[in-house]
Amino acid sequence: MLKKIILIVLLLVLIGGGVFFKRLVDEAERSQKMDLAFTPPDTGKLNSCGEAPNCVSSSAAKDDSHFVAPFDCPAESSWEKLLEKLPSLGLEIKVRSGNYAHLVYKSDVFEFIDDIELFYDPQAKLIQIRSASRVGYSDMGANKARYEQIKNLFSTL
Repeated sequence: MLKKIILIVLLLVLIGGGVFFKRLVDEAERSQKMDLAFTPPDTGKLNSCGEAPNCVSSSAAKDDSHFVAPFDCPAESSWEKLLEKLPSLGLEIKVRSGNYAHLVYKSDVFEFIDDIELFYDPQAKLIQIRSASRVGYSDMGANKARYEQIKNLFSTL
């Protein structure tokens, strides 16, 4: 009797794990097929994050859990150097228009796509940043970690 119960539980775990894995693969494929139009912001503020915790932005209110600080950027040459170095973090530049850049990051295992926006404001001498997952609710801190990677890279320039 105990063996049957254990066998049934194991079978249910395997089936549930298979369903969960299939859903992850489906979500990854969906993120790859999305064709999002990113354009330079007219206001100097990047898109908002929404409610899900899978996004960080320097344009969010400072008391918002999505808020991250913009980077101090005293010279345009620092902005240019940052853009040159970002591919070393696995980021691909998709759109570059003046002081705006849209980049994507593809995760290693399931190839989820995250979008990163950067906007250099020469008057404020700041680089605004937004990093967000295309799909899902939680990113387990991936976009915050990516922000920290970019921040650390920028500090070495």
